[in-house]
Parts: sequence; C-alpha cells; structure tokens
Amino acid sequence: MMLYIALIIFLHPVITEVMLDPLGPESGSLSPGDRNEFIELYNPSDDTIDVAVYRLRDNAELDSIVPFSEILSYYQDVRATTKIPPKGYGVILDREYVIYGENYLPYTFPGSISIMTTRDTDLGNGLSSNDTIALVATSGQVVSSFGLGSGFPLRSKDGVSFERKYYWGPDIAENWRCSEDSSGNTCGRENSVSHPFNIVIAGAKFAPSGDYEVLFTLSLKNIGTEAIGRIEVGYEISGGYPGGDEERYVNLLPDSFVDVNLGPFSFPPGTYYASFSVIIPEADSSPIQTRTLRFFVGRSPLVINEIMYNSEIEWIELFNNSADSISLLGFSVGDPVRRSAPFQETFWIPPGGYLVLSSKPLDVSGHFVLSNFPTLNNTGDTVFLYDEAGSCVDFVPYSSSWGGGYNISLERLCAQLPSNSKYNWSSSREGSTPAKPNSINIQPPQDNALLSLSSRVLAPSRGIPLLIVNLAFPSFPIYATAEMYRIDGRKVATFFEKKLLIDGKHSFVLESLISGKLLDEGMYILMVKAETLDGRTFVKRELIGVLD
Repeated sequence: MMLYIALIIFLHPVITEVMLDPLGPESGSLSPGDRNEFIELYNPSDDTIDVAVYRLRDNAELDSIVPFSEILSYYQDVRATTKIPPKGYGVILDREYVIYGENYLPYTFPGSISIMTTRDTDLGNGLSSNDTIALVATSGQVVSSFGLGSGFPLRSKDGVSFERKYYWGPDIAENWRCSEDSSGNTCGRENSVSHPFNIVIAGAKFAPSGDYEVLFTLSLKNIGTEAIGRIEVGYEISGGYPGGDEERYVNLLPDSFVDVNLGPFSFPPGTYYASFSVIIPEADSSPIQTRTLRFFVGRSPLVINEIMYNSEIEWIELFNNSADSISLLGFSVGDPVRRSAPFQETFWIPPGGYLVLSSKPLDVSGHFVLSNFPTLNNTGDTVFLYDEAGSCVDFVPYSSSWGGGYNISLERLCAQLPSNSKYNWSSSREGSTPAKPNSINIQPPQDNALLSLSSRVLAPSRGIPLLIVNLAFPSFPIYATAEMYRIDGRKVATFFEKKLLIDGKHSFVLESLISGKLLDEGMYILMVKAETLDGRTFVKRELIGVLD
C-alpha cells in the first residue's frame, strides 16, 4: 500500500506599496495629505485570498480590514471587497478618502482592483515616515511588513509612494524604492521598480574632444529585476543633423550603472539640443527612456565674466555672450574641492545680460545666493561653471598675478577670448562692476573681413596690452596658418599651423610677450595663409606697430 502525502503551501498577501506622504497639506480638517494614504496588497497565490481574516498593524495599533462599500459611489468599476483574486491587487484606503474637500480622489484604480478600508476612521493610526506597518494573521504571525527590517525609517517624497522592488524580497530598506511612475504611484498595478527589464538615463553629459568635436556620455542605471545584456541607444540632434541608433552590449546587473559614449560628432560652433532614447530589445514591454541635453560647440555662450576672490563676500559674475536668453535652472559653480547647490530658480539671462552668484546677500540687482558656494583662495584657484547636466561649460584657473586684490575684482577683458588665458583678465579699474559692463572691455573687430584687428597698435603702457585677431575665410572647411614677422622679414612667431577651421572662423590674442620675450618697438607684419580641401588658397597681411 502506497501512502500519498499532499503538501499544501498557503501563500499570504504581500505588502507591495505604501503611500506614507500623499500630495497636499498634512494639517487641517480632512486634508489630502492626511487621508489619501494607502497600502497596496498583492495576492501571489493561485487562489482567491480573503484578507478579512488578517489585521493591519500600524505601530502598536491593530485594525480590522473591511470592504469599502462607499467607494462605489465614486468608482463604479472597482470591487468593494476584501477578497483579492489570484495574482491580483487590493488596496487599503483611509475611510475618509472619498468624503469631501479639495484634492480627494487623486488616484486612478484599475477595474480589477479590490478596495477595502479599516474599521477605524484613520488608516492604522495615521501613517507617517516613522511608522511600521504589518499584516498580521489570526495566529499573531506577521506575514508581510513595511518598516520592520533594517535601514528604516526611509525618507519619503511628497506625493510619491514606496514600492517593493522584489515582491518575494525581504522587508529591508534596500528592497523599497520611491516610485518611478510619473503619477508618483502604481496603485493596483505592477510596481514601476519591479519590471524585469527596465533602465533609466540617470545622467547625460557632453565634453569637447577637439575644436569642433563633441563626445556624449550617458549614465544608465538598471532599475529592473533582471540583468541586461543588450541595449539600443537612439539620438536626434537639432539643426537638421541626421540622428541614428547604435546597438551596445553591456553587462548591467540590477541596481548597477554603466556609462555609454556616443561620438565624437563634428559640428560648426553654436548651441544645439540632443535627444537620447534607450530601449532594451530583449524586453517586449521595455519602457522607452528619453533625455534631452543642451550643448555647445566652440566657446560657451555663457561665461565667467568677473571674480571677486578677496573680499568679505566673495562672488562670481556670469555673462550671456549670445543672441538668445539662457536658463540658469540647474546650473552650479565650484572649485576643485567644493561645488555649490544647483540653481533652483527658473531665471533667464537675456542676451548681453549679467548674473552675480555669491555665498551671502549682496546689495546688487541681478544677484542670487547659492548654498555651498565655494571658498575662493586669495593666491589662486580654479572656478568652474556647470550646466544642468553637470557638464563643465566654462572654467577660469586664475592667479593673484592676473590681477585683483582686496575688494578689487578680477575682470574679463573680452567674452570672445579664452577664459583660461591670463592675458584676458585684469584688475577692475573701478574696484568692481557687479551686474554691469566691466571697467576694462576690449571689443573684437565687428567686420567679417578675412583678417581684422581690434587695433593696429600694441602698446601695454598706453592701455592696449593685447590685440584681438579675427579670421573669417569665405570658403571652408579650411586649414589656416598664422605667423608674425619683423619688418625686415625675420619671423618672430607662429601662432598656429594648418589649423582646421570647420566654419572658416577663428579668433586669437596677440600680445607683446611672445615665447617669454618682449617684442622690440617697431613695425611688424601679421600674415595668415590658408588652403581649402579643394586647393583654393588665401593670403592676407596686416601691419602692426609695437610701442612701449
């Protein structure tokens, strides 16, 4: 005689989502932040489970779970019952959820969901970020919980629920995540952080890899529950440039990151927008993640224009050197050891406009205080300007030998010239000029001649410490060379040789100290010559006088 033993495994409901901090105020009569809390349950078994046999424990208080019949007056398609069908969801709401007042009924429930509440008038005893929640069987056994494990309490976000990542995983802080859903929750649906295959673009940056080349870097995070081996990255770029798709093989485990590089791509100087998308081809229902990045080629349209590094209140002035307004939202400044908090205001700098950023309030219009503002060293430091994506868009490695001093700012001479050149900076003649044009301001040539100069005389002792040279060739791309000769024909300098100019334009500085030697007084010849890819040549000479 054979003995058959039937082994029955009873599966309990699982707490899969908790809304501790609903959107809206917490205080006041029937405020939404107090009565729109919910606890979501999932039935993992192949049989219907009636949760009326369980109790809900909020800290030390126990509540009975009952059908929420009143909900049918507002949601006709849901089921007011304590019975959760196989592989289905139920949600426990505050009994005051649908009474009256502003912002009630904030959630969208699928028709298959079971809606229930507690016999008491509050959900548990009113949920808070410090509460522990447990589903308790009649035997007193805790069958599922939130907040009883390690790493609690968690930091909640207003209007964003906590979702259990692995339904079978333990009740520990690492297994609870803030909802990634755009609505702030997935009440009655699969958790947004529990998709088998899911990826997010955690960051997008750009970096110059040449004079006219840009390399993009996407930081990707696997927020799914399965490893990812292959992705497709798509990109589109403004200005009529063709987009594309690239397949990449990665070894991306759950909760891990990987950086993906795209490019380098070549562009003429200017400001552009790039849109990126990432999908997982292996997943039938993989969400498409997107990210948009503003980037520039050539010199940044937003530059560091003035630095007060030796004063009771230190500050940095920005200047918009473009024809378009620029939003500062998300921008920050820093030095090698400290970085300010991102700019939180939706503030636009108009074309030709200024903005002063500091650590403390200043009596200046167009000024904002940033927390964690860097401490600027009096002997020298490097100031960085970061955009909303965290890319460095400008930096100034200043030294006290460049200029400035106690209550005397360091002013930029010309926005079009390099930020990291000491010849582009000098002490303010007025002490400082926050949110105003600098006291020393050298304008580059305004015409579009093949070779044009800001001055034909170089005289440091007479207030002309440098010349700005503009090149504008009518045909491009082109390889250009710039040299300078004494009037007797002896070469004294080669500024660059066979430099590729994608758009045919370039600016550089000519000053009286070349290769560590001062130029003698006299007349000199500046000569540029260039050749296009099809063999067309251009040559232009200008006479320059050097005075003490």
